[in-house]
Amino acid sequence: MDSKEGTEHVEMTDSPVPNDDFGFTPRQQRHIFHKIDRRLITGLGLLLGVSLMDRTNLGNASIAGMEKDLALNIGSRYSLIVLIFFVPYVLFQLPSSMIVRKLGPRQFLAGITFLWGIVMMCFAFVRDWKVMMGLRIILGTFEAGLFPGGVYLLSLWYPRYDVHKRYSSFYLISTVGASLSGVLAYGFMQMAGLGGLSAWEWIFIMEGLLTCVLAVIGYLLIISFPQDALKAHSFLSRQEIEFVLNQLDRDRHDAKEEVFSWSGFLKPALEWKIWGFAMIFL
Repeated sequence: MDSKEGTEHVEMTDSPVPNDDFGFTPRQQRHIFHKIDRRLITGLGLLLGVSLMDRTNLGNASIAGMEKDLALNIGSRYSLIVLIFFVPYVLFQLPSSMIVRKLGPRQFLAGITFLWGIVMMCFAFVRDWKVMMGLRIILGTFEAGLFPGGVYLLSLWYPRYDVHKRYSSFYLISTVGASLSGVLAYGFMQMAGLGGLSAWEWIFIMEGLLTCVLAVIGYLLIISFPQDALKAHSFLSRQEIEFVLNQLDRDRHDAKEEVFSWSGFLKPALEWKIWGFAMIFL
């Protein structure tokens, strides 16, 4: 593939193809989607894993001395800091779903992850619990866009009856990664005293730095749209991209992204099954 071809934008055409499988055997078709899995699922799993770690690391930091240094054991200070995160996290889910369409999943997901990584490092320099509440609000605002953005990204790449496997896969990767939060925090606690910083301050600094690094890795792995896959080195060939787009078009007739409209965006809210599914999380 020459350099010019790698920058072209591939689109579905209305011309008929001889076969819907484009000459690929079933094994080759699975291999195409496995290549997509290795990039998208891995990238999303890393980002969601660090998200789960960053929103729940207050407990580790408290054990490392934060609760005493910031006097969080007075009244309901600690509980307020924990709970305030979820207010913007819930409120900004809807606008984040619109912004990700405008900016593109790759830029949006990697961008918000990098930004909240910076916020995490700022936690290390907090000297007042009210300031920490403000940072938790900012953190919840940025993290609100990750999960809906990830779901939107996967819907652009997989047919309806294949995408649920990918949802569970990237969430499984994220939970495994988040389970290492305590181990990482314990390791960072051993840095207590370096640079005049305490153990809990190093937890926030190092986990924030790790978040920024994973944001860059996620940016390198994630491809926003199948039509952009030619821009990625050694990913999908033109014929493979056309096969993927054809599979999506056969499945739901939306390989080409529709123009945003409020009516189309809000229409699913009229479906009772959507609200029933939301009740599971209450």
